Amino acid sequence: SAKLKSGNVELKLFPLFLDDCVLIAFSLLAIILASERSFTMMKKREEDEKSDNKNTKTEIEAAFPNFQLEANLFLIIPLALSGTLLALFFFFAQLNFFIAVYISVCSTFTLAFTLQPLLAYGARVLFSMAEEKSVTLPTVGATRVSMLYAVIVSTAIVITWLVTANWFLLDALGVGLLVWLLCHVKLPNLRVAAAIFLGLVVYDIFWVFFSQRIFHKNVMVEVAMQEAKNPVGVVARSMGLETLAKASPEISLPGKFLFEGIFSGGESMLGLGDVFVPGLLACYTKMFDYRRLKSGGGRGGEHRRLMTYFTCSLCGASLGLLLATIAVLFYRVAQPALIYIVPATMLPLLLLGLRNGEASALWTGDCSAIATIRSSPALTV
Repeated sequence: SAKLKSGNVELKLFPLFLDDCVLIAFSLLAIILASERSFTMMKKREEDEKSDNKNTKTEIEAAFPNFQLEANLFLIIPLALSGTLLALFFFFAQLNFFIAVYISVCSTFTLAFTLQPLLAYGARVLFSMAEEKSVTLPTVGATRVSMLYAVIVSTAIVITWLVTANWFLLDALGVGLLVWLLCHVKLPNLRVAAAIFLGLVVYDIFWVFFSQRIFHKNVMVEVAMQEAKNPVGVVARSMGLETLAKASPEISLPGKFLFEGIFSGGESMLGLGDVFVPGLLACYTKMFDYRRLKSGGGRGGEHRRLMTYFTCSLCGASLGLLLATIAVLFYRVAQPALIYIVPATMLPLLLLGLRNGEASALWTGDCSAIATIRSSPALTV
């Protein structure tokens, strides 16, 4: 989705740019958190498969298996997203209450999924727990105590967000959604990434630049800026509690990151999709770095080098988001951020792969030949 600016006053460009940089830094931290969680899950899954240990998944992991992207989805995904975008554009007023309730419930569990390992780690450190306790719940079965606490905390955060419409809590829910998606949607290789991202770039360009010619409004911008009726207010009004209903503000849904500017006084916005795309590459490259070292890739102290593929993907994401920000400030109009993000992330990765003699493995996701290639006299220095 598009990266936007909102506000009723003319604001200076440099303070706006500083606010956007804060939002970009926050987005990168969210990507790092998601990639670390994804890496931990995938590494553990590989170890469990080797040891035939199939019963170590968490409750939410067991309920939602991984979905691996394939190249033949490069048309299906943009078309599905376009259908969803049009449905929100035409029927949001009729559906926004149900959408808000659905997203609130989903956000509770995705945020709990994100918080659970942090709470489990905190319990081990504070209470010197060698092994986490579990409790048995009706219909659910054995559930770890940290997951119960995570659900309680995330429920409290969601309720507070509904009551206050606080932008920081909205961002927290967005982080939870991003972490959950990046832990369950996987890229097998760069070839599939290139196909999927090409379709998403075309999707982004069309709906940001050309939708107004057909629908007389910028569909992407309109959907991004829509606010939903607060479920608390709707329920309160149905019960005759007008005071509570009037006090319940409309809410922005967790499909974007917001930042109330500390430098400009304006508001910065970044679509979650513009963070999800580089996040997919970050998760893939982090696992690729691990597998290439495990398969024997890397000479001497190369495994300690600064520019790993994961680091390269983060640098590319930073560059792409900065270019998109500069384009918005320069043209004063919404931009399809993916036309900056995709080249800024994909091209450096391919160039680094060529430099390391690992472009083929990076493209196909097959690390098995890296050790053989590295031991070739032609590549030894």
